[in-house]
Amino acid sequence: MTKAFLLSTCISLAAVLPAAASDLPSKKSAKTAVAPVVAPQGAARWAGFYAGAHAGFGMGNINVRDLEDGSKEKFDNTGPIGGIHAGYNFVAGDWVLGLEGEFNAGVIRGSKYDSDADDGGADPATLRTRMPWLAAVGPRVGYAFGNALVFVTGGVALGKDTLKVTESDGDVNKKTENRIGWTLGGGVEYALDKRWSVRADYRYFDLGRKTYRDPDPETGDLFGARLKNDAHTFRVGLTYSFGDVR
Repeated sequence: MTKAFLLSTCISLAAVLPAAASDLPSKKSAKTAVAPVVAPQGAARWAGFYAGAHAGFGMGNINVRDLEDGSKEKFDNTGPIGGIHAGYNFVAGDWVLGLEGEFNAGVIRGSKYDSDADDGGADPATLRTRMPWLAAVGPRVGYAFGNALVFVTGGVALGKDTLKVTESDGDVNKKTENRIGWTLGGGVEYALDKRWSVRADYRYFDLGRKTYRDPDPETGDLFGARLKNDAHTFRVGLTYSFGDVR
């Protein structure tokens, strides 16, 4: 009877064990499990090369002074702006240190009708200014809070401005110059995943003062005009990181 009991017990175990073993996770399935893709936390996510595009709005202050009679005109430049940016980041703890460059194209422009120009011996005229492009290169310093990066940036600014004077008698005088100055700004960037991030920033561009002189003073009223040009820009952008993010 004992032999019969042991035999029946073995048969029962032989039937149950394979079914129980099938419910256990295999080494193969554990190795092939894929973790969900999430944006990495901290400053390490920002290391390496990156590039992106941005768009927004620009506004500036224009000051034009006639060096012959001392008269001054002041008006605003406004308009849309858009461009590209790229740079490289180094990471030190939660600090992100890098170098960034950008190029912007736009139609930041303004105009002013000078109805009192004849007080200085000239005909009334319309002054028009335009900044067709702006560029900048310089350091960027940021601090990472989770997936967010708060940063400040500055450096050398480059740009072009155009001053055009249209007199009441139809004469037109136009001067265009490439300019160099400085820029300062800041913003915040947020990581959407391992590669993509969005940003919002502000930049101030100061292109300094430029004196325009006509070779022949009798040909136009631009002789002796000094122009001061700057711009405030507000942009949003999208950036792709090429860094080795794990």
